[in-house]
Amino acid sequence: MSRPSAKNSVIALVAFLLIAAGLVAGLIYLSADVRNSLQAIVLIVQTTIFGQQTKSVQHQTSAVLPRPIVGKAATTVATKVSAPAIIPKSQPGKAPKVITTVKDRNNMTLEIIDEPIPEDCYPEMHADYDGYAVQWGLGHKTRSAAECCRRCKEFKPPGDVPHKCNMWIWCGDPSGVCWTMDIHTHTTGDCWLKYQATWDGEVDRSKTNLKVNHRGKFTPEFRAEHKTSPEYVPWVAGLVRTGNLDAKPASTKKGA
Repeated sequence: MSRPSAKNSVIALVAFLLIAAGLVAGLIYLSADVRNSLQAIVLIVQTTIFGQQTKSVQHQTSAVLPRPIVGKAATTVATKVSAPAIIPKSQPGKAPKVITTVKDRNNMTLEIIDEPIPEDCYPEMHADYDGYAVQWGLGHKTRSAAECCRRCKEFKPPGDVPHKCNMWIWCGDPSGVCWTMDIHTHTTGDCWLKYQATWDGEVDRSKTNLKVNHRGKFTPEFRAEHKTSPEYVPWVAGLVRTGNLDAKPASTKKGA
């Protein structure tokens, strides 16, 4: 069998180059798997016609990546490491424990946490203080007693409220309800901000003239009269001295 003439070889080479050029242009719009398959076909044809030795085509499987958002140019895909959750300053390196979850007034889930209460909140366990409610507590939720205290410190009286906040009362009972003598249902997370005009600003409970609704353990006589009352006052209460700046001084006159 005679060898193909040089002219036929040149024609075959030109035809091959034109086909290859068209394939390269089309590869731009094809997936990696299709490109690999076409490259393998080209190499097989090339070897068959010209007898050239070629390297095998290795199929590469790329990692699964998120699909780009339609309408936005996708450049690179990276995995970001999330920052750590906000941790109370008084517990460095330790996240607060979630005690329970409740629903706020917007029907959103709220986690109740065991965040430590700062000393300048002057907390008292099992206590409920009297006072003018500058912020109604029903549905006014906070995640912790510490946050309720912060709300009191940061409270700015609106136009229809004449006072600042100098005491806070928080419902933290994990049962979901904090008992009181009124007709309302007080649920875990409720944060009451109050103002007591006659409070003398003394934080020592043994010396202050603070007016208290309930404190400590209910007496057997009280519980016998109020059948649904718990053994202990379910509230946590505290004081904010900075909110007492506009308080009227306590009267020192006899008989007052």
